[in-house]
Amino acid sequence: MQTLPKKLKVDSILEALIEFRFEHNGIPEIVIGRLADSSHWKGYSQTRLPAASMPNEIRVQNPNLFFQPSIQLTSPDNRFLVRIGPNVASIHNVKPYAGWHTGFHTAARSLIEDVFSLTIDCKIVRIGLRYLNLLTPEAHNIHGVFDLELKLTYGREQFDGQLHLNRFRKCDPGMTVHSQIVSPEIVQGIPFNSNGAFVDIDVYTEAGFELKNLDEAHKWLISAHEVEKEEFFNLLSLQNIAELTEE
Repeated sequence: MQTLPKKLKVDSILEALIEFRFEHNGIPEIVIGRLADSSHWKGYSQTRLPAASMPNEIRVQNPNLFFQPSIQLTSPDNRFLVRIGPNVASIHNVKPYAGWHTGFHTAARSLIEDVFSLTIDCKIVRIGLRYLNLLTPEAHNIHGVFDLELKLTYGREQFDGQLHLNRFRKCDPGMTVHSQIVSPEIVQGIPFNSNGAFVDIDVYTEAGFELKNLDEAHKWLISAHEVEKEEFFNLLSLQNIAELTEE
């Protein structure tokens, strides 16, 4: 595999997040309290989320609610969000991106340390690493999804309309990457730009895959980050990469 650039000169990242779903033998309310009061999040403000008002008996019976977070912690600069529930913890780095080696990776490792050290008989049942990117004409010379390394035919003609493309690829054992390439004008919840490309890359563990200690989880994160980078930079032409990336 070719050496990947460290980053773009101008980040395209709207949000980066890592989510840990876990099982344990502790009392749900105590688990939430321990994770929220960790010294790693000193100075973060605390906000109750809608799921906090939901009885745990209802949550455990509904797969769609079981991993919903109950509280959100927000860093003083609003750059990092930590969301915690009885069986889930996630770290979100909203724009501006802190960088993998200069903030985001450290925050993620702090969170996974808390999950293993502050719960009883913890077992990670899913990890997801996700990057949401918006590539624009002004910052990245991407005027549409077909300025990416992407070719699509519809019938006998090359397709050139609005696009929402999903791609799934299995990587290492227990790891899948799901990439979405979307025309920005059909994406809700992002700064609107009629030109450019929205790229959402989600790397996650498969069903039945378990991680039982910090070293295994950290090793998975490092590997997932490399997979995410490879997936992203494969969408850019070599010329585009040379123009847009730092030395």
